[in-house]
Amino acid sequence: MREILEARIRDPKTSARDLASLSNALAKLEVEAPRTFPFPPGTLFVQPSGPEGHYQILARKRGGFERLADGSAWEVVYLVACLLGLVYTEEEARAILAERDALSG
Repeated sequence: MREILEARIRDPKTSARDLASLSNALAKLEVEAPRTFPFPPGTLFVQPSGPEGHYQILARKRGGFERLADGSAWEVVYLVACLLGLVYTEEEARAILAERDALSG
């Protein structure tokens, strides 16, 4: 929980109102629970991000989280499947998404 709160606090897209709530939740958590890492490195998290219908993928790494990507629900599900090796390799998935972005943008 601590890692998720810290990642959201560091996210530049987090609004000031959410930042205050997240900071308060983190302070309360620090008083109530010791620092532990219940999720092993490599664990993937998907959470809402930005406008409605957009999500971000966070990967647990030693000492915190790394933001891997964000996008629509379909893009995030597709990328998670790729990261898990169910569809393409990570490089192929990133190339496909980059090509799609270049065409749309």
